[in-house]
Amino acid sequence: MAAILEAQDLRMTFYDPNRADVLALDGMSLAVEEGEFLAIVGPSGCGKSTLLRLLAGLLRPISGRVTYRGQPLTAPQREIGYVFQRSNLMPWRTVQANIRLPLEIAHAPQAETDARARSFISLVGLDGFADSYPAQLSGGMQQRVALARALIHEPAVLLLDEPFGSLDALTRERMNAELLRIWNLRRPTVVMVTHSISEAVFLADRVVVLTARPGRARAEFRIPLLRPRDLALTAEPAFVQLTRAVRSEIVD
Repeated sequence: MAAILEAQDLRMTFYDPNRADVLALDGMSLAVEEGEFLAIVGPSGCGKSTLLRLLAGLLRPISGRVTYRGQPLTAPQREIGYVFQRSNLMPWRTVQANIRLPLEIAHAPQAETDARARSFISLVGLDGFADSYPAQLSGGMQQRVALARALIHEPAVLLLDEPFGSLDALTRERMNAELLRIWNLRRPTVVMVTHSISEAVFLADRVVVLTARPGRARAEFRIPLLRPRDLALTAEPAFVQLTRAVRSEIVD
């Protein structure tokens, strides 16, 4: 399967006025296959979110390069969607207005914008909440809105930066199942950063483990668990063995 998104020998440093510059990534290489669900895990501060921002074109590396469909990626692309850990919804806009924002920016026709927003409200299970405001929603519902907003222009690649990290354990499990349902329907290429090993194994086709800072790929695991998956899978011996194997490669 061809790589749709590729990082080649990335090096990324951040300026720190109080001490020596921080080297976040050094020699980081990664190839993302088209249509796969890839999860990235590693110790805190290893550069996972930095890597995701480089893959999105939101940052430029000090050296190395990122390519999308074989072409250098130097700026954000419409075909690459991004969901942050916090929903970053506009509080003065309703659910429907938040979701349709990318189409408004693209100057899509009003009728198409409204129709697609309604469709994606249903896709993420928010029927009946189109006219609600973010403050009226739970954290999980806000992340559903953020997911719908990222998907409404049907990106080829969806980048997820710890999107459920702030949710309670039960809501997080439900959102994992919901994300898989949506992914099975749309099948974009997904790259997800997470601190949860069980979440990574449950969702992904492949899990990449980064070293401690400066981050680089340390290990890779193909996840041979059959799809579709449900939460009962997390009690299966094969699932437990995989999570243990991934955890054994995470070194602070």
